[in-house]
Amino acid sequence: MVIFRAQAITFCLSRLDFLFLNAGIQPSSGWKDTSSFQAIFNVNLFGVVHGISTFLPTIKATPDSAIVITGSKQGITNPPSNPTYNASKSAVKSIAEHLSYDLKDATTNVHLLVPGWTFTGLSRSNSQSSGEKPAGAWTLEQVANYLVEKMTQNEFYIICPDSEVAEEMDAKRIAWAA
Repeated sequence: MVIFRAQAITFCLSRLDFLFLNAGIQPSSGWKDTSSFQAIFNVNLFGVVHGISTFLPTIKATPDSAIVITGSKQGITNPPSNPTYNASKSAVKSIAEHLSYDLKDATTNVHLLVPGWTFTGLSRSNSQSSGEKPAGAWTLEQVANYLVEKMTQNEFYIICPDSEVAEEMDAKRIAWAA
């Protein structure tokens, strides 16, 4: 149903300046339940792929346009304990890299937004039921401001630090996972 709505929107659009592809669910998963792999990949990866497929012709035809795809640090640093989510976000990273390469000669810029620990309604755990932002987390506004700053510098990888993990630690984790 979402795909049909997207196709209807593109039919009505003559231009598209900015496309933000943010698809993600993170239920716990394990090796015995392959249905969780399918469900998570259907949203996290194929949500992005369908968005690209649907809107690419319109945004590519729009001068000075931009695509932002939301990834995850877990797709880059690959910490233990959630293989399905990590693999899905690693695939999103790869798709974003390929799209950036494919559009290198176009006027559409592609950016991979990799938020750090961000406090949202989705990221609250039972221990955070009070609704208060943990000290180490970033707000949505901080992530948005960082995104705009790095987009103006035309950076592809926009890896947000947070107040828990410094950029240096992220770099070490990325090097370890490579």
